[in-house]
Formats: sequence, structure tokens, C-alpha cells
Amino acid sequence: MNTTGMNGILLQSGPGKTFTFKGKGLFSTEVISVNGQYLTYKKRSSVFAPLLTISIPRINIKHVNYLKTLTGTILKITTLSNNNILTTSFTRSDVAKIRDLLTTRS
Repeated sequence: MNTTGMNGILLQSGPGKTFTFKGKGLFSTEVISVNGQYLTYKKRSSVFAPLLTISIPRINIKHVNYLKTLTGTILKITTLSNNNILTTSFTRSDVAKIRDLLTTRS
């Protein structure tokens, strides 16, 4: 059974919950999905651009940092191999929830 919560968060009932956050970008679309084992980041920079999808095991996430700005919040996720994911289209509350999900180990 799936239900949609506030800010486009999809809550999937069952043993493995998946939390999906949709960015608020006008032309670029960003989506972050977090479940018990993986973080999945999807981005389409324009209508004609291909969809970029990155899946990272949660155990490989090294740091989750964020910076509050006047226009929104910048989320930076660093992996063990020093790869970075930078997002700018999420609200402050979404970034706080993503950070809490990624910093708590399940």
C-alpha cells in the first residue's frame, strides 16, 4: 500500500520503506529516493536531456552536508570514493529529512 505524504514524499509500507523526495526546480528535475540499502539520485537537466541516474549503497556514504542559502538549500553527499552529489532544488525541510535518513543506520 502506497501513500503520499507532505512535499511529495512517497511512503511505501512493508518491510522496506522507500522515501522519495522531488526537487522544486522549474526546468531541471531532481529526485532522491532513500531506502534501507540504497540512495538513488535522478536528474534531468532539461526537457531534451537524458535522465542521469546514480545509485549508491548507503554504507558507502561518507558525509552528508548542507548549506542554507537565501534561495534554498544546497545538499552535498560525499561517498567513500570521494564522488560528490550536489543538489540545489530541495527545500530545507526535505534536506533535513534526507540527512536524517542517511545518517541513521538501519
